[in-house]
Amino acid sequence: MALSPTESLALEKLGRLCDALEQCGHSGHCLDVCLARILFCLFADNTGIFQDRAFLHCVEGSKNDGSDLAGRVSNLFETLGAPDGTVAKNALLSPNIQAFQSIIAILLMVVHIHNA
Repeated sequence: MALSPTESLALEKLGRLCDALEQCGHSGHCLDVCLARILFCLFADNTGIFQDRAFLHCVEGSKNDGSDLAGRVSNLFETLGAPDGTVAKNALLSPNIQAFQSIIAILLMVVHIHNA
């Protein structure tokens, strides 16, 4: 099955992201997990799993030079992987991260099923 132009472009960009992360010293399982998480977030934005393209807004809300992007995305991944109830109790979360709370229960259920 041939890829659509959009799929080809997305694959190319994900490949460039992978190359850039490898150049920064990331490799192996950690790199694979990071790319899978980013791909899921892109899918969730595109399909409406995340409300109002929350991942895009999280990324676009970073500084122009991107110096805070790694921290923002890391915070997001930590939030998505937090145990039940932890995120809801954390009043210090930014509004961008709070937008992801509705998906946490689904992610935890999928992880639980995968680990069972």
